[in-house]
This record gives sequence, C-alpha cells and structure tokens, in this order.
Amino acid sequence: MILKLIKHDLKAILPDFYGIYLALIVLSVIGPFLLRVSPEWLVVIYMLVVVGTFIAVGVVTFIALINLFNKRLFSHQGYLNLTLPVSTTSLLGSKIITGMIISILTGFVTAVSFFIFAISITWLTLGDLSRIAPIWDAIVESKILWELGRIYAALTPLGLANMAYSLALLLFVITFTHTSFVRKNRLLVGIILYVGIGLALSTIQTNFFNVNLLVGDGDLELLAWALNDVALYLPRFLASTSVKIHWLNLLMMTGLYAAIAGIFFSLSQYLIEHKIEVE
Repeated sequence: MILKLIKHDLKAILPDFYGIYLALIVLSVIGPFLLRVSPEWLVVIYMLVVVGTFIAVGVVTFIALINLFNKRLFSHQGYLNLTLPVSTTSLLGSKIITGMIISILTGFVTAVSFFIFAISITWLTLGDLSRIAPIWDAIVESKILWELGRIYAALTPLGLANMAYSLALLLFVITFTHTSFVRKNRLLVGIILYVGIGLALSTIQTNFFNVNLLVGDGDLELLAWALNDVALYLPRFLASTSVKIHWLNLLMMTGLYAAIAGIFFSLSQYLIEHKIEVE
C-alpha cells in the first residue's frame, strides 16, 4: 500500500518540477555557446537567468515539500488520505520517501546539467575533446575515480539520514501547527518553530558533535604546478593524494541524524493520532 501512496504523491507533485528541469537542461546546452560568441550584455543576462533558475529550483522544491505535507495531509484531500485503510506510519512514511525521491531527482537533474555544461564549454574552448585525453588518462591511472566512488558510497547513508531528518523536522512543524496547540497565526508559528529547532540542533551539532568525517592528504605544490603543465604534474599530484574516512565518526553522525529523524517522525505520528485538526 505504501508504494501506491508514493506513486500518487509523485504524480501529484512532479508536474511542478517539469518546467524547472527543462530550464536547467536548456540553460546547460545553450549556455556555453552564449558565453563564447555573445556580446557582454547578453552574457550578463544569461548569468542572471542562471542564478534565477537555481534560486527557483530551491524555492519550488521547498514549496512542493510543504504542499506535500500540508495539502496532502491536512486539507480536505488530507482528510481523505487519513480515512484510507492504512496505518499512520505508512501514510507518513510515504510522504517522507516521496520527499526524498523528489530531492534526489532534483539533485540528479542539476548534476546532469552541470556535466552537460562542463563538457560543452570544454569542447568549445579546446576545439577537440581529445586534447583532454592525457588528463583523463592521468585520472584513471591514479584510481582517483575509485576513491571518489568509495567516498560517495560511504557518505550516502549519512546524506540519506540527513535528508530524512530535514524532512521529518518539516513534517513535525507542519503537523504541530495543525493541532489544537496552535489556534492562530499558524504560518508565523511554523516559521518560528522550524527556524528555532533547526538553529538549536545545528548549534548542538556544532558544539558537541563537530567531528571530522574525511581527512585528505596531497602535495598542493604539485597541484599549483599542474596548472602550468597538466600532463606532467597532474598525475604526480593525484598519486600523492589520499583520503581517509573516519568510519566511527561517520557511523555516529549517521545514527544521530537517523535518531533525530525517528523522534520527529514519532512525534508527528502521535500528534496526528491524538491532536490533529483537519481543515
């Protein structure tokens, strides 16, 4: 049943992102050409559009997540969801998972756009992508891609736990503002509560759980020389580079975010089952 809930949530929320995703891809394709051949004023306009688009991505994502929790749980539509023959855990869990899918998908489209832009601008600048073959060979031989993959795999659980924590906090705040505890000024109370809890937890994390997850080591002098002679010094710099993962710290922080997410999720579940007021 939870898969059906996620499917319906995605069908309801994804159309809000189609325009933003299309804009990112279009800008990544035409951007390199505009930067190479366009007059200065057109380049400035393009940069302003790019900045505006990225701001819009963040705003649209945040608003969509708010609507996911607010409208689909606490409006008339939410009333229908609450009457479905599913547990509160499944209902709230589907919203958290949907929010994570949307966030990951938006990040993926943004990364693809950056990749398209980088490849295009490199091709236009060098005129021949084969000229970067020595750089690519140096990267492959240094096994830095393997290291990056290992780091990404190690940090993925932490990223997911952090994402779940952020969504669970948002869910809790929206749920709390629809209970009998808040009768007036729900928007203002929600903003104060969200910002206040976020700042409090961030302060605690900074003061008591500020640990190193990764420690990198490399000869920066070789990197400076590589700017002048890539083929000669980049392989040496990459060979001197190593990254150490502090697994204990990583597990601790992942568990911390997961535990906080679980607390907010449980609080939201309790409020919906005992204190909720559907509009």
